[in-house]
Amino acid sequence: MPVLAFALMTFSASAQEDGGSQFRRRIEGKRVDMTLAWSAKVSGKTYAGDGRLSWNDGRFVFSNDEVQIYNDGRSLTSVSQAGREVVVQPSDNTDFLSEPAVLASLLGLDPAKAGIVMRYSGNGDLSGADITLKNGTSVSVNVVSMTVGGPSDDGDFAFDVDSLDSSWVVTDLR
Repeated sequence: MPVLAFALMTFSASAQEDGGSQFRRRIEGKRVDMTLAWSAKVSGKTYAGDGRLSWNDGRFVFSNDEVQIYNDGRSLTSVSQAGREVVVQPSDNTDFLSEPAVLASLLGLDPAKAGIVMRYSGNGDLSGADITLKNGTSVSVNVVSMTVGGPSDDGDFAFDVDSLDSSWVVTDLR
C-alpha cells in the first residue's frame, strides 16, 4: 500500500508539472477566455466573487462587477466604472502562467510573501490557483469555464484613457 500511495503522489506531481507545460504549449499564440470564481479568507472572514479573464500570450483583460484590468504588454490599466477612476502603471508583460508570482502582484499582493500553486485538471488545462500569504490570508481561484480560440488583436487588451471625459480621475504612474 505505501508503494501505491507513493506512485500515485509521484504521478500526480508529474501530471501537474506536465499539465502546466502542456497547457502553455496548447494556448501559445491563442486567445483564452475564462470564467473564474474566487474565495478569500482574511482574518477569519470569507469573501467571494467571480470574473472573466481574456488572455493571449501575457496580455489580458480581467473584469468583474467592480473593476476592469487591462494589460496590453506596455501598460497595466485598472478601471473602476462606479468610482470613475483609472490607474495606469507600467507593465513588464511577464506572463503569470510562466511566472505564477506575477499573479500575486496582479492581485495587489506582495509576491515575496505569497505561496502560489497553479492547479491543472486531468486533461492538462488550468483549473485554478491557490495563493497563501504568510499572515494566513488565502485566496482560491477556480476556472469555471474556458474556451481556447484564435489569436487576439492587440487592441483587445488596451484601454483608451484619452476617450474619457473630464469627470474621470486618471492617475498615470508610468
